[in-house]
Amino acid sequence: MEQVYVQGVLAFFRFLQSRGMYTLAETHLQEAHQISKRLNYTVGIAKTFQYLGQIKDKRGDYQSAEALYLDGLNLARQINDTEVVVSILINIGGLAGKQGNWVDAETHLQEGLSLATQIQNRGNMSALLANLGGVAANRGDYDQAEKFFLQGLELSRQSEDKERTSILLTNMGEVAQRRGNLVKAEYFYQQALPLVQELGHLSLVSVLLQKLGNIAETHKQYSQAKSFYQEGLQLVIESSNNERISFLLAALGSVIAKEGHQDEQARAYLQQGLRIARQIGSQWHVCIALNEWGEFCLNRQRLEEAQNAFQETLDLAQKLGFQEFVALALYGLARVVWANGNRGAAHQQARESLKIFTALGHGKLLEVKEWLNQLTEKQLTLNVARNPLVIVAVLFIVMLTGFGAGLYPAVFLSSFAPLSVLKSFRSSSKGAFLRKSLVTFQFAISIGLIAGIVLVHNQIQFMREAELGFSKDQVVVIPIRETSSLPLFRTLQQELEKIPDVVKTSIASKVPGKEMGNNVVRLGWDDQAAWSDMRFLSVDYDYQKLYDLELIEGRWFDRQFPADEEESFVINESAVARLGFASPAAAMGQPLQWQRKKGRVIGVLKDFHFMSLQNTIEPFIAVMSNGHNAENISIKVSTPNYHTMIDRIKAVYETVLPGRIFEYQFLDEDFDQLYRAEDRFNSILLVFTGLAIFVACLGLLGLISYTAQQRTKEIGIRKVMGATVANIVFLICRDFMKLVVLAMIVATPLAYYLINLWLQDFPYRTGVALWVFPFAGLVAVALAFFTISFQAVKAAVANPVQSLKYE
Repeated sequence: MEQVYVQGVLAFFRFLQSRGMYTLAETHLQEAHQISKRLNYTVGIAKTFQYLGQIKDKRGDYQSAEALYLDGLNLARQINDTEVVVSILINIGGLAGKQGNWVDAETHLQEGLSLATQIQNRGNMSALLANLGGVAANRGDYDQAEKFFLQGLELSRQSEDKERTSILLTNMGEVAQRRGNLVKAEYFYQQALPLVQELGHLSLVSVLLQKLGNIAETHKQYSQAKSFYQEGLQLVIESSNNERISFLLAALGSVIAKEGHQDEQARAYLQQGLRIARQIGSQWHVCIALNEWGEFCLNRQRLEEAQNAFQETLDLAQKLGFQEFVALALYGLARVVWANGNRGAAHQQARESLKIFTALGHGKLLEVKEWLNQLTEKQLTLNVARNPLVIVAVLFIVMLTGFGAGLYPAVFLSSFAPLSVLKSFRSSSKGAFLRKSLVTFQFAISIGLIAGIVLVHNQIQFMREAELGFSKDQVVVIPIRETSSLPLFRTLQQELEKIPDVVKTSIASKVPGKEMGNNVVRLGWDDQAAWSDMRFLSVDYDYQKLYDLELIEGRWFDRQFPADEEESFVINESAVARLGFASPAAAMGQPLQWQRKKGRVIGVLKDFHFMSLQNTIEPFIAVMSNGHNAENISIKVSTPNYHTMIDRIKAVYETVLPGRIFEYQFLDEDFDQLYRAEDRFNSILLVFTGLAIFVACLGLLGLISYTAQQRTKEIGIRKVMGATVANIVFLICRDFMKLVVLAMIVATPLAYYLINLWLQDFPYRTGVALWVFPFAGLVAVALAFFTISFQAVKAAVANPVQSLKYE
């Protein structure tokens, strides 16, 4: 009977564990353990070791948990119970992963997977794949993590293991969330939630509540996020799950801090979460809590505390290989040192963070990139062909070479006395070839730069003057900093429309020139259909008219159709192609799913350039705003008197939103800033072109001066024989003009290749106009002619008696 009692306790443990009743479970397990030892029931001893270890694990007592797991593993190996060995290897591998011991974690889990495969235990195979996926995800290998999770999910569904299926769905959602695909993440979480609620697994319910809270927080739905976190926290407090308690306290402190009303309460939650994470020794949770604490301090200008938190996170994450937290800490440190005035260090740390987020495919990538863009006041690009710093460095090297080459004929050679040259110095053919080669090289560089500056200017003008497909003139944009204040901004919108010269207003997630969010859209309402990646734009009824967007099929959202708010979508031409429709007309009325919203296509917009012409037009879907994605108010005005209009808008703003800082931008000016990097490059190129021409002319002047001195006797004899000044000038100029023409021939193919390479990075470009190269050559010929003529005329008008009197 005692052995039956032990078996009953072991079977009942899963039920108690799912409901967080660890104290009751621990009491019965200890009793069962003693009975198993007295009966010498080895399987019972091994399993009670394992289950007691799981309780210690959940409470954060990792040292005790590991000791219990190892005792159980050794016994299971002694009796060759492969099932128990595999089960305990799952626990040991998971524990090693929590502590950042990736090698040990993978070793245990791979051993367990091999054994489970041999005995075809699908449940354990699924659990092992889930843990291997977790290790891969925490190391930043999201692709490998998804592969493990998908394999595990297939096995868990085959074995009808609802608990493991819900865990793997949660894991899939977490990877999607880290990659910034919140719609996909929420989809997985919503699939998992009914399963864990049906099972009554409170710990997993709390995990899903925390994940859904994260998504709500990202959408700035702070009240809803706080509600999720508080509900999840209550569940884990009842079960004494210290890991989850630490996690949820940090999350709750973060969202309360963002609400901005209860700093002391936020601080208390964050500190308590960090303290518990340190107590249980979970380094992953320590990193989470430290990062949240650093953000809290940074946002309140407590820079020293923020720096300490981020630095500790960085040290710990680098030591344990938590790449996500390495990137988060570097981004935090970059903002701290920027606030302290160290711009160089801020750039360096932010770029390192960006590289890691890019490699991980992390959803934080866009935020860091946008911060860097604002920091440098240009659109960041890592393409060498458009990186001005790289190009400047190359040009500097070229110019340094040219300048050094110019010094040789201009200074050294021209220092010889003419008479000495005529009497005793004879230039070798080798020396003459070198001098001519240097001049040819200098003018080739100059011609290439002249052609380059013309073509760069043409490309910039093309981008500035191209038809964008929307109206950006006379639009004032006011940012919405807090969606919690959206009702006030709705009131502001109504009051603004009462101003006589305000034509129309619109509230939306993005205005042209700002990068739209990423999302996924599903064709049809079948949950098994594939998702398509797409940009999304949250708009209102007046957005299309305000920006004068062209509808090529169907209609825009209309107040006369109440269903438009929840059941209608507008897409662009690129989205028509992405979704596989034959034509815009074929897309009309087709069912789509976006997030949890199901609706039909009511209109198709003609493709327009939402971003600059440096970017291709991407497929996007427009949805009616529910207020959570509202970020800007656009105001279309009809008066050119901007100063008066801004004063009126400001007066209304300060009346509706007293105490708020009034911020605004003019859309056309803001959009124009997207080409700042190209403008800067054009300016740099102009400076170097001028410098190159100056150095080339300097070299040519030196060489012709030297040549004229060397041919003084010849010029004198020709003049005595009746040669005119024009004959002498032509004689001297002829050879040098040949060098300039040769330079043009050399420069043209090389310049054509380099400029074409630069233009390839623009999806919309002018192409290389061939007339530019003869034009550049003619400019160089004209400059060379004026440079040569000065010295040639001087030599031609000299008295021949002076050059012949000593002969």
